[in-house]
Amino acid sequence: MEKFIQVFDDIIPISMANRLEQIALDGDIHYKYISNITDKSSSKYYPGFSYPLIFRDKDLYQPPCFEFSQILYRLCFKLNILLIDIIQARIFLQIPSINSGRNGIHVDIFNPHWVCLYYVCDSDGDTILFDDNENEIQRVSPKKGRIVFFDGSIKHCSSSPAKTHRAVINFDFIGKKL
Repeated sequence: MEKFIQVFDDIIPISMANRLEQIALDGDIHYKYISNITDKSSSKYYPGFSYPLIFRDKDLYQPPCFEFSQILYRLCFKLNILLIDIIQARIFLQIPSINSGRNGIHVDIFNPHWVCLYYVCDSDGDTILFDDNENEIQRVSPKKGRIVFFDGSIKHCSSSPAKTHRAVINFDFIGKKL
């Protein structure tokens, strides 16, 4: 399959986007601090917070995963995709940093999959996507309700925000276009 990147601003209704933002930022979610938002094993310091929603291999399904999974179901419905498996889903939260800039370039997992990134709120701290040689091919700015859908083999990274918090929900999944 050919690599792709698609950006959507019209899949999630504003009432749902408001509710998801309220759950993610004002709800009873117990985020875990991590010193590197993109690579826990790295000695580089890109701090943030994470909350696992779904981890198939650990049989983990946290309480708010139903509300957040509606994002992925709506994307699949719009694009006529059969959702086969959600490999993992998590929320990442970054707070403003004086060391704003690009975080570690990575792929989420090495098996074939697709990625759905959902921006919980307006923020700075773009997502940057790269070709195989790590040349930048696209930047996506966080906008409440925006979805970035792309081939999971595409290298990407977040950027640390400088002005406000950055919250994103990340789904790694397997699907089939119908």
